Amino acid sequence: MTTKDFLKKHTWCRSHNLESTKAKLDKEIEEHKKAKEELGKFIERQSVLAELNQLMLYDADISMMMNFVVGMVGKALSVEYCEILELLPDSSKLVLRSGVGWNEELIGVTSINADEGHAGFTLQSNDAVVLEDAHKEQRFKLSHLLLDREIISGICVIIPGRDVPVGVLGVHTTQLRHFTNDDIIFIQNVVTTLSVAIERKLTKVVLEESEKKYRVIIEHSNDMIWSLDTQGNFTFCNRPSEDLTGYNLDDWIGKRFVSLIREAELEKIQNVFKETMAGHPQQYEITITKKDGSDMILFVNTAPVFESGKVVGSINFGRDITEHKQAEDGIRKLNSELEQRVQERTAELEEKNKELLKLDKAKSDFLDTVSHELRTPLTSIIGYSKLLLDGIQGGMSEKQTQYIKRIWSRGNHQLRLVNDVLDFSKLQSERMAFTMGDVSVVEILSDTVADEMPSINQKGQEIILEVQDGVSDVHTDKMRLKQVLTNLINNAIKFTPDNGRIIIKADNVGKMVKISIIDNGIGIKEEDLGKIFDNFVQIDQSNSRSFGGTGLGLAIVRDLMKHMGGSIDVESEYDKGSTFSIFIPQEEPIKI
Repeated sequence: MTTKDFLKKHTWCRSHNLESTKAKLDKEIEEHKKAKEELGKFIERQSVLAELNQLMLYDADISMMMNFVVGMVGKALSVEYCEILELLPDSSKLVLRSGVGWNEELIGVTSINADEGHAGFTLQSNDAVVLEDAHKEQRFKLSHLLLDREIISGICVIIPGRDVPVGVLGVHTTQLRHFTNDDIIFIQNVVTTLSVAIERKLTKVVLEESEKKYRVIIEHSNDMIWSLDTQGNFTFCNRPSEDLTGYNLDDWIGKRFVSLIREAELEKIQNVFKETMAGHPQQYEITITKKDGSDMILFVNTAPVFESGKVVGSINFGRDITEHKQAEDGIRKLNSELEQRVQERTAELEEKNKELLKLDKAKSDFLDTVSHELRTPLTSIIGYSKLLLDGIQGGMSEKQTQYIKRIWSRGNHQLRLVNDVLDFSKLQSERMAFTMGDVSVVEILSDTVADEMPSINQKGQEIILEVQDGVSDVHTDKMRLKQVLTNLINNAIKFTPDNGRIIIKADNVGKMVKISIIDNGIGIKEEDLGKIFDNFVQIDQSNSRSFGGTGLGLAIVRDLMKHMGGSIDVESEYDKGSTFSIFIPQEEPIKI
């Protein structure tokens, strides 16, 4: 190889090496430049997150944070539009709450449906959604907001909330652009930080509102409310504490409560405080001296205040019960006086009762004596009259017979009156004896009707006895039941005109036997039905008292039926007649 050829070849090799080295250097420079750009983007994006966190520390409001986010994100991603669409509480609309590249008059006013467009599809997908090319997009239709601005590419990411999303953060451009995974991650980091900031702000607002509300309640409470630290120093007192005690309680903040306690109660209250500091709520009463020197009695509820599981003080609620206590003392005094008066009055009544018992015994003794003195001659008069009427002493003239009949009738009438008074007295004093047993209804009705036949015949009346087949025997006092029936039948005879009709019916009704005495006499007015069983009541109040009697007959019937376990009822129509019905047990009632 000649020197010329060698030099030529050497020159070519050198030139080729230089070109290769230059290409490598150019590539390295390009890669370095690209890395520098990526680093710049990363630093810029980290700066956005750092500044957003700084805003959180400065307690910026939500609108300020949103405006900062759209401005910084739009700048960091070099897009014409960046917006936050807030989801309304009813989840029906997305409102343009903040944005860059948008006309100011649209902010806070313009909205789209929550299921509409790029943002709506993102909410439904619950994930970040990239719009590569609007002209080729088939998953959703662009909203009017994006169509009006001829948007081509973009990203939407959900801003999380506590229960439902806060909304959607979107970035959009009118240029065809490929958004990278780093772009998506950056936006997701931003919305996460923004979500935390919004939640923290909303929580703080809620807490401030709650604190404001409770402070209003505390300050307008009727009770004294105060708090103490673990040393027993006042840390808070509400306004009623001043109003009730008269002290300026601002002067007491930081001072110990013991200075307000009476020496006699100091030990008790110190024990209460120790128990409270041990974590046990307490209740107690205490008397304190107000600024004007008067006493006030408080009923206090005290409870420990915990922080991180440790008692850091107590909260106390004191209610002024001075008037209540004074009222209690007054009531106790009145009760004592009343009890004394009751005892005195009881003693008086006991004495009066003894006197009444003596009078009642005297009355009973008197009635027994009178009954004996009256019934003995009356019995003789009635007996001898009956003998004369029966012709035992020979015949009498018509005039004589008429007189003797009148004597016999009047004697029986007077005897019934005496018996009524005596029976009423015995019933009232519970001295009447009853001999209970089984009684045939058929027999007692037949006997009673037979006894009353002379009176019935005398008035030319008709009496009909209708006893149903199979009527049961009754458990009662036979003599007293006959007395009841005699009284009711006698009333029917008395109040039914001459030639009238009386019907007596008997039948089983459940576990009772019902006996009805029905007449077509004068009847009873409706307004008088409620009075006929009262003592000493007669419906006939005319001067003539044409029907006579003591007004005790039906009252005695009522009481006799009650004592024998039965009852009496009446139905009547004035001028048409009455029906008196008695109900008698078929069997002996079970005594409870």
